[in-house]
Order: sequence, then structure tokens, then C-alpha cells
Amino acid sequence: MYVKFKLFNSILFSKKRILFIYIIILAFLLTFLNFMFISSYNNMQQADIPDIVVKGKMDDDGELKYKYYNDMPDLVYTLRNKLDGNVKIYSVIARSMMTDKDPLTNNFIEYTIYGVSNDFFNNVLNRNIQYGHAIEDGNQQILMGSYAKNFYNVDIGDVVYQPITLKQDWMQEDIGLYSLSGELSNQLSYFKGGIFLLRENFEEQYGQLDDNLVFIYVDDKESYDKTLDLLQTIKMTDPSIGTINMNYYEKHSIIKNTVISCAFLAALSIVIILLLVSYLMKGSAKKIGILKALGMSNRIVISVLNGGMLVVLLLSMLLSLVLTEIVAIAYNQYLSNFYGFRVREFTLNPYCVLVDIVFICICFAALFIRVYFLTVRTSPRAAMQKIN
Repeated sequence: MYVKFKLFNSILFSKKRILFIYIIILAFLLTFLNFMFISSYNNMQQADIPDIVVKGKMDDDGELKYKYYNDMPDLVYTLRNKLDGNVKIYSVIARSMMTDKDPLTNNFIEYTIYGVSNDFFNNVLNRNIQYGHAIEDGNQQILMGSYAKNFYNVDIGDVVYQPITLKQDWMQEDIGLYSLSGELSNQLSYFKGGIFLLRENFEEQYGQLDDNLVFIYVDDKESYDKTLDLLQTIKMTDPSIGTINMNYYEKHSIIKNTVISCAFLAALSIVIILLLVSYLMKGSAKKIGILKALGMSNRIVISVLNGGMLVVLLLSMLLSLVLTEIVAIAYNQYLSNFYGFRVREFTLNPYCVLVDIVFICICFAALFIRVYFLTVRTSPRAAMQKIN
């Protein structure tokens, strides 16, 4: 094994310190790619918001009450009858806890209770849980956005001593009924002040309630235009509808920019792989020819070089994952100290590991092909002539 390592090192790197420097440089490169990917992944989470939000009218006096918006009893039924499967419609009951100003951004944050369906939990919220777990069947549990969790100062598993109810007004008996099962990702900024409970469970106990908010997700631009036109038509004859907020273009702008960023990363990675292969193979033909002149077969040369490079690539990947985790922890701690509550802006996720594995596999495949053809085509006589 030691002889093979010496042989591998002498052909591709000449000196041990060059090999170590190469591993470190590759590890830092992978760490950079990891953070670029994590940043793109975070941006995609920000895009997990409704394309259209329809709100019921507020009371004529303009006062913000606990019931928030007035009911829109017929809207969801009408939409589902006239739209196809490319449009996902979620009926919501919203109740206003309070509105506060964020001292860091100076923006207003609405702390809102949302009674949403099990489908909305499964399709949207559960995949964005950063801490804790999804609401368990039969339990009085809620999910909270990152700001809401910090504002009400609760931890996962704690009983929330706040009035949590979907009734139009709360009473003393509504305090302390729910415990916190999970916290949504800090990247899901649209719902950072949200408190989510399972609507079906609540209505099973207290009876059927009408919607006062509707979340709409569309699959494409055609569905968006069709839905928006229908809503505008319905609004002219339905006095219960208040405002219609459109997030489609903002959402898809985030997605488009993220896709462009990922494409740039992929192109950059390919260029880097080609440069790495070119650097490693520089001047190696002569050494390979000498080994063949000494009687070493093509199979042994190929296995030694590719086996050694596989070890180097794997060591670099492991080192990069460790560096990514250390830097992420340090950066998250800095942000947590700055904001005054726990923040996880960067997290080493399984997708990040998968990206590293794909990078290593492509790099190894390129090296394998280059080594194979170089070894097969290099003759001992040509190598000896280069020496002379």
C-alpha cells in the first residue's frame, strides 16, 4: 500500500506537501460551493409562498379586531368549481393576535393565527419545519414562524400560554390549550409571524367555521392569469371579498434568479474540474511511459492513479463538510447574538452532501477517462525519447 502511495504521489504531485496543499485547496473550493448551494436552497424556501392571497373585508370602522377579516363563505366553493387541478386552493381561517414593529428592520410584523387544512400542512408547512416535528394526530399542537416563536418566548414542547382559538373572539379558557410542536424555517419569511393549527381538529370540537382568507398556488402563468381574472369577476358581485394580493411575479423572480445561480455554479464546477484534470495530468505522460518501460502493465498504472485520486477526492469532500459545518455554526451563532434569538441561516443539509458527491463523481469520472486514455496511448519508447 505504501509503495502504491509513493508511486501515485510521484506521478501526479512529486512531493507530499503539494498533495496536502491540493487536498486543502479542493476542500476550500467544495466549502465555497457548499455555501453557494445552501444560499440558493434558502432562496428557494423563500419562494414557498402563495401566488395569490384573497382576504375578506375588514369592518367599516377600520379597527383591527381579533377576528381579523370578515368571512367569505362562498368563495372557495366557487373557485374550486371553476378552476382545474393546476390551481391549489386552501381555505384559511385567520385571527389577529397583534401587530408589532421589528426593531431591526423597522417593518411591521403581523402575529396571526392561521387555521389551515391538513393538505396545507402536508404540501407546504411540514417541509419547511426547521426545529421540532409536524403536528401529531389527535394532539393539541401548533407550528410557529421563527419570529412568533421568539416573540412569545416558547420552546419546542412547551405549552403556549396565549389565547389560541379560531373563534371570532377569545376567552380566558382558550389560554394554554396548545403546545408547540415545531418551528418553521427562518427563510420562510412570509409566515415568520404565523401560528398554525389544524383546522379540521378545531372544527371537530367547536363546529364548522367560514373562511376569511384564501391561499392560492398555481402551476403556471396561464393558470395564474385565469385565476386572477376569475377573482376580479367574482369580486364585482361578491361584497365579502376585500383585497387580493399577488405574489406570483415576486415568487417566480426568486425562482428564476435561483435557477440562474445554480446554472452558474454548475458551469463554474465544470470549469474547475477541467482545470483540476489538466493540472494533474501535466507532465505525467513521461512518468507513465517510464513505468511501462520498467514492465508495469496498463491495468496497474490505471488502478494506482485512479485509486489514489479517489482517496484524495473523498478526503477533500469530508474535510469540506467539516469546514462547512464549523463555519455555519459560527455564522449562525453570530446572527443569533445579533438578533437576540436563535437563528439558523446556514445549515448543512442532505442536499448539500449530495451536491458534493455529484461533484466528486464527475471529477473522478473525468480523471478516470483522462488517465485511461493517457496510459493506453503512452508508449515506453516515446517516454524514453523525451528523457533523452
